[in-house]
Amino acid sequence: MNHEKRQTTQSPNVQISAQRFVASTYSIINFSQLNQLTKHFRHLSVALLLGCLFLFPFSTTAQELSSTASELPALQYYNGVPYITGGIGSDEARIFKEQRKSFPLSLNFGQQIGERTAFAADVQVVIRDENDATIFNANSDGPYCLIDLEPGQYTLHATYLGDTKSEKFEIKSGQPKAIDMVWPLEILAPTD
Repeated sequence: MNHEKRQTTQSPNVQISAQRFVASTYSIINFSQLNQLTKHFRHLSVALLLGCLFLFPFSTTAQELSSTASELPALQYYNGVPYITGGIGSDEARIFKEQRKSFPLSLNFGQQIGERTAFAADVQVVIRDENDATIFNANSDGPYCLIDLEPGQYTLHATYLGDTKSEKFEIKSGQPKAIDMVWPLEILAPTD
């Protein structure tokens, strides 16, 4: 009877130990098999990725173009002039860079920080025609501002942190114009 008690008391410990042993052996087998499968799938994935990179960058479908356009922020208007601003975040910045040639005027704003140029947002953009009439006045929500301007002679005034840069430019039909404006790090935000 004492012997039976000892078996009963040891039985749960032995069962737990046996379960742990079986579970760890099962896990080792599964991880080993999983590692082998992972190596095979890794090679297959690399091959498929390289195949896609070589085959598909040369084909652009209408569906791809429309999905890119749908990823841009909503089109806005000032005095009937359509424009889009944004480009904050790497995905949106990439889309704006791709779309720069699709608009007659493409503006890109930055601030010099050491050796690199950081994006600048919240830039006030004013465009005046050759008669000095303001035809566009909007705040850029990001470092990019794409504007659908008619052909003509214009002057751009862009203000960032109280510092205004101006540039005369011409829009010609079928010839997109890109203007990059960079402010120095030393400009200070206006104090209230």
